[in-house]
Amino acid sequence: MRIILFFYKPLFLLNISLSVVLSLSDIHILPLTFATFGFLCSYGLIRLFEKNTVYMYHNLGYSRWQLFWTSGVINAFISLLFIPLRWI
Repeated sequence: MRIILFFYKPLFLLNISLSVVLSLSDIHILPLTFATFGFLCSYGLIRLFEKNTVYMYHNLGYSRWQLFWTSGVINAFISLLFIPLRWI
């Protein structure tokens, strides 16, 4: 689990920054942006610019799909924590 969190850390930082910038006009869409569009964009950028690091995870026994789906589950859980922002 520690290795997946090591993979998710740069993804989270890029995702939160993209989501905040995209939802500057309306803070209420931050959880939705964080869970969907921001996650897919940040995963695509990570995959585009850090191609060689995926081989490290592959050598440790994780496929791209495992990394994508576990990151998606972690991201969905974190976006559930942002939902109270909708009622502020």
